[in-house]
This record gives sequence, C-alpha cells and structure tokens, in this order.
Amino acid sequence: MAPALARAEDAEDPRDGMRIAFEEGLRAASRNGIPVGITLEIIQTSFIDPVCRMVRRAQKQGLMRADLDPEKDMLRILLMLLSIVPTLNRGSDGWMRYLRMVMDWLMVTPTEILPPAEAIVDPFPSMQ
Repeated sequence: MAPALARAEDAEDPRDGMRIAFEEGLRAASRNGIPVGITLEIIQTSFIDPVCRMVRRAQKQGLMRADLDPEKDMLRILLMLLSIVPTLNRGSDGWMRYLRMVMDWLMVTPTEILPPAEAIVDPFPSMQ
C-alpha cells in the first residue's frame, strides 16, 4: 500500500488521490482479504492519516464538503467500504460501484450541514 499511498498523495487533485488510495486498499482487501491482526492504530497511521491530508487539501481548495471531519469520517467510510468486500466474489471489483457512490457524496454541495461526528471507538479491541 505504501507506494500507492505515496502516488495518491502526489496527485495534483486531492480527490484523485483519495480515489487512488481507496481503490488500492479495497482492491488489496478483495484479493487478499482483510489482514488478521489488523489494529485501529495500524489502519490510522498507514492509511487514514494520508487520506486525511488529502481531504483537508480538497477542503481548502473548495473541492470537498467543508463539514467533513477527516479524522473521524474517513475511518468510518473505509470501514463501511471494507464491509462490502466479503459480500463479493474474491478478487471482484464489485466494490467499485460503492466507492464511486461514496466519492460522489463527498463532492456534492450539501443541502444540509452534517450532524457532528462522534469520537472513534476502537473496533479491534485487544483480545486479552
């Protein structure tokens, strides 16, 4: 994922960068499954942090909803999209439909401001 995320962050248009990042993440999950032992911290530092930088850049450029909370919303969006993968044939690109929907929703001029984002609860608690 690191080379894809570097390419995504270098994209001139941060929306293209976000799309690249999510496509690569979902493609990897579709082909290989979601890694066993994944933690919220790993997801945050390896994927969400770079995506948040792209969201903030897009917001500054007026390309993405200003009422998104990158740190809270991007993790939840990733988890929503990952939840689709097990419902598809292994290696399928069927998730692309849902990624395109989500990307469109993030770009649309909102008719109403979003309710506040809640704090993140770790969905991968330690099994001790």
